[in-house]
Amino acid sequence: DLGSRFASVLMMSHLVNTEESQRSAFLAAAARHVAPDGVVVIERYAPDWQPEEQPPKRHGDILISLEDVRVDADHFSATARYQLGDEVWLQPFTAWILDDRQLAESLGNAGLRLAHPLDDSGRWVAARPG
Repeated sequence: DLGSRFASVLMMSHLVNTEESQRSAFLAAAARHVAPDGVVVIERYAPDWQPEEQPPKRHGDILISLEDVRVDADHFSATARYQLGDEVWLQPFTAWILDDRQLAESLGNAGLRLAHPLDDSGRWVAARPG
């Protein structure tokens, strides 16, 4: 707890796409730190995204791919593969893809409300206290 409130709280890198208890803790922390008239900016997986293995895509000097995708009823697991030259870093993870109803419910439990999408895909959204 930082003991302060801010005009904006950023939840980037899909922090909201985690299992329910961790998601609740992250959203509660965001709610504690956003000013009453502030905004929480949330990055999530686009609600209509279907996770699947992806061939490497170049981002600058780094090749990034998604491997070993396993889709379950309410979540998926995969490994993100990053390669820079001969160096490779593998990041296994499990994530949930939240539609607007699910996200609004999680936000409501933390004392926040879904305000509006910030892009056409719904990947970035704004939430507000209340």
